[in-house]
Amino acid sequence: MANCFPASGLAYADAFSVGTSNSANSSLYVCSSCVQATRIEHIYSQTNLHHNTLWLRAMNSGARAGASIGFTVVNNGGDHHRANIEATANSGQIGGNLALYTRNNNGNDNLGIYIDHAGNTGINTTSPGARLDVCGADGRIQSRVESSDGSTINVRPNAGKCGWISYTEDAVADRWGIGIKNGDAKLYFASGNVGSGGGTTRMVLDGSGNLGINTTTPCSKLQISSGPNTDGLFINKIAACTNKQGVFISADDSVGAYIAGGTAPDGTALQTDGFGRMVIQGGTSEGFQFQTSTVTGGSAQSWTTRMAIKQSGNVGIGTTSPCTIFSITTAGGSYTAPDTNNVSNIYVYNSNSSCTTAHSMLTLRTNNSTGGNPFISFDVNQVTGWAMGLDNSDSDKFKLNWGWNTLTSNTALTVSTSSLAVGIGTSSPLGSTTERTLHLSDAGGGYATLYVTNAANSVKGIIAIASSQQTVSFGSQSNHALRLVTNDTTRMLINTGGCAGIGTTSPCTFLMIRGGAGGAKTDLLSISTTDGAGSQPSMRFDTIEANSNVLGRISTCDLGVYSAAMIFEAAACKGGASTATTEIMRLVGSTGNVGIATTSPSYKLHVNGTFYAAGSSIKYKEGICNYDTDSCLFMCLKPVTYQYKDEWQHLGRELKSQSQIGLIAEDVAEVMPELAVLVNEEDEKVVRNVDYEKLSVVLLKEVQKLRLEVDQLKNNK
Repeated sequence: MANCFPASGLAYADAFSVGTSNSANSSLYVCSSCVQATRIEHIYSQTNLHHNTLWLRAMNSGARAGASIGFTVVNNGGDHHRANIEATANSGQIGGNLALYTRNNNGNDNLGIYIDHAGNTGINTTSPGARLDVCGADGRIQSRVESSDGSTINVRPNAGKCGWISYTEDAVADRWGIGIKNGDAKLYFASGNVGSGGGTTRMVLDGSGNLGINTTTPCSKLQISSGPNTDGLFINKIAACTNKQGVFISADDSVGAYIAGGTAPDGTALQTDGFGRMVIQGGTSEGFQFQTSTVTGGSAQSWTTRMAIKQSGNVGIGTTSPCTIFSITTAGGSYTAPDTNNVSNIYVYNSNSSCTTAHSMLTLRTNNSTGGNPFISFDVNQVTGWAMGLDNSDSDKFKLNWGWNTLTSNTALTVSTSSLAVGIGTSSPLGSTTERTLHLSDAGGGYATLYVTNAANSVKGIIAIASSQQTVSFGSQSNHALRLVTNDTTRMLINTGGCAGIGTTSPCTFLMIRGGAGGAKTDLLSISTTDGAGSQPSMRFDTIEANSNVLGRISTCDLGVYSAAMIFEAAACKGGASTATTEIMRLVGSTGNVGIATTSPSYKLHVNGTFYAAGSSIKYKEGICNYDTDSCLFMCLKPVTYQYKDEWQHLGRELKSQSQIGLIAEDVAEVMPELAVLVNEEDEKVVRNVDYEKLSVVLLKEVQKLRLEVDQLKNNK
């Protein structure tokens, strides 16, 4: 049948026939000037084409070397090409490809589905790389499976094979995949080249609903396995999300506390590797418990609560019923070091050894000056207790108090915040910002004593005050000497007999002062007053009797104008409680004169009264002989007049006449050596004076001899 057209008015074919064609065995032949010659054949002998019943074949190659079927719809008085199915050759190979095109409102063809010669199907791509390859033109791929009675996408590999849904960027080898493998009924989340069944497993969800991260064998609802130096779980709350939790786990109120063994329903639990877990309690015991176990798994596993957090906010370590904000309880009783013990202990350790500010701190803080007291309480149950901290109501002083719950009474030690003065027995220690003091108080009665002892308390040193006696004690309570030391050298020692030594550790008198070396003049004792002219510092000598009185004084007197005197006084009488004394002798510093019974001596020794110079009793003498003089020698003595040189003016008396009379000592030594007085000068005895007192004895003998001669002359008449 030629040129026979359907009633629809199709008129694109130039030739149309059924049962005849240019080629044998054609069932339908269509020839058109718009498309190349096409055959529709039914050839049973070509088994490789799976017994095609309809065959479109392009007769020759051209701009569009392919066989196609076009679909059109008549619209608005005309018919328009709406879709096209086209088969193309595979670059001269035996195989071929099949494409489905649609046309948009602008008259342009858009590729929809493309099946290549290998059986790979591509959506929006002519080079599919897998059995189904979907490519979005703008980088976005959207799909929807919808059905009124349920929708299912089923990935079903052969037995023992892998089935993956993978995600990757174009031309990027690494990819992510979700799939199954190995026939183990687990869903794997993996990264890497998952298409070949490889890649690295990151997360697994097994048939029991257990989810494992970094493990393929999870044994709990969520198990996270991490390597060394990596975070197992890190939860970070977004700052902008106020009043939200980083992790929120809720257990139904009907679920009670977790009971090991499982006869009662478990509380919600977060468990690690089987040796530790956190239990969330419900009901009347709401809160958290952190538990550990010495074994893992099986019926033998039991759990011990190490820390509990109650709904009230109380935290307990070693107890499930904390009665305070933070409570530590243990029955242990041995320890070897702060970080190795089983007693109640808080151990804060900063291991940084290279930074001077790498401190370890434990801080207690209250709010404002009208708040409470930050303190630490020490308590022996039902025995006694102590408290230590800051007394906010008493100028923030640091206090140590007897009593576990107060800082305001029974204060044993106080440290002032303003002056840093330390008080024992007083809450108001004396001191200022320019001094550091230790203030011991007897608290209103008894004694306040500071003891310094050896380990056996056999050597006791004390500083003490006795309120009843109003005395202060400093010394030793044991039979030991008291030493005052500077620069690690003993400066003063009081021995057990009460003898005090200054500059000596072996005093043999009640006061022994030793000092000076190498013949140098050393002031061993200084007595002074703060007054000027007329002041008279003194040293007094008393008796120790029922009626103590003064025996005497040695004092110095400031005479003014660079002059002073040393005064020796004695009591006029002994008796009663008199302190009156009378001056006996005075040494004037400006002249060197010594006055006895005079306050203004004019001579080196000025006696206002009689004095006893030497003894002449036979009791003192031996070898007594009559003395005889040699009158010739006596006559050789030469009296002279003279004046003293300026530097020796003090040797003579102050006379009305300017001239002195006397003898020359050296001449007297030549004539009558018994009248020459020797003195030591530079280790040598030299004549420097005449014994004028003995000269009267010589004169007496000469007078006696002269009397005898006179008497003889009288008798001879």
